[in-house]
Amino acid sequence: MTDATNPNADLTNTKLGPSQQDITFVQQATVAGLTEVTEGNLATMKSENTGVINFGNRMVMDHTAGNEQLTAIANQEGIPQPTLLPPEQQSEIVSLQSLGDPQFSRTYITGQVNDHVQTLMQFIHEAHTGQDTALVAFAQEQIPVLVQHLEAAVALDLTLHGQPHDFANVKALVSSLVPDVSSQACGSMAGTWDHWSHMSAVPGFHS
Repeated sequence: MTDATNPNADLTNTKLGPSQQDITFVQQATVAGLTEVTEGNLATMKSENTGVINFGNRMVMDHTAGNEQLTAIANQEGIPQPTLLPPEQQSEIVSLQSLGDPQFSRTYITGQVNDHVQTLMQFIHEAHTGQDTALVAFAQEQIPVLVQHLEAAVALDLTLHGQPHDFANVKALVSSLVPDVSSQACGSMAGTWDHWSHMSAVPGFHS
């Protein structure tokens, strides 16, 4: 029953629904996550480079976990998620499926750099402008993970093209690709650089 002395009483106790930004973010993040898992699985099957295979495994593991978190929040907030990948992502996957190594690994990793730049910018935007508190918290939690992914992809891309992939060089490139990444997030890889650099240091392919 509405309090006649307070015409806004029914509004003050009502939780605001997700904004259009929140809905768009869920749709974009869902597509990105599903694409990452699909392409990561491809990398584990098609690449002959140990570093790329390890990277693909990590993408499957991290993005599967992220997808599950996002689905739980979307269900809670009543936000529908796409169940099929858009034509652009489907075409990208079909193209990768047609390649053999070393072209597959180079194309996949270069694509991973581009894809993680785009995804990271979407997550930063949600963290700054989202209205749904659960989605904002999810975006904030995932940003350091996505920074690590981007840094690893950049390091692998440099390695596959015969260029230095030391931490300072990789960090500078990431900062130039995504200027909005905070210094705190950009340094997220420092503690795990030994792991990622070892993973990306494999220069050759199995014969």
